[in-house]
Amino acid sequence: MAILIQALHEKKIKQQLIRNAAKETLLYEGIDPDKVELSIVLTDDSDLQRLNKEYRGLDKPTDVLSFFQEDDFMPVSSAKKILGDIVISLDTAEFAVDETRTLSDEVCWLVIHGVLHLLGYDDETEKGYNEMVKKGLDIFGRL
Repeated sequence: MAILIQALHEKKIKQQLIRNAAKETLLYEGIDPDKVELSIVLTDDSDLQRLNKEYRGLDKPTDVLSFFQEDDFMPVSSAKKILGDIVISLDTAEFAVDETRTLSDEVCWLVIHGVLHLLGYDDETEKGYNEMVKKGLDIFGRL
């Protein structure tokens, strides 16, 4: 599986944890991870607020955004499907940290959530939200 991870934040998360979360999500959905490419950016609230405003019209930070790749885009030299990009704010993710949940746990949860979005899941409705949470919990339990 080809995952480009770009860490633009001073907090460090083990990249293998991020890769494992993405891989488990793909496997759960019956997708061969070796046939997929995606990128994950770990950044801060100011970047997520800017992106959230530009792409969703919401002038506030958020924890994760997913950006689909063009459906018909695939480099001629690649046999891999390019899913898209996931951008995570470590600042917002840190708010979920407590005595039972680490920052690494939350980042893995957000990677799972982001990959599910790239696979077409939507949490804008109650039914969609509940489906994503259930799948997310199942996948997180595998980690």
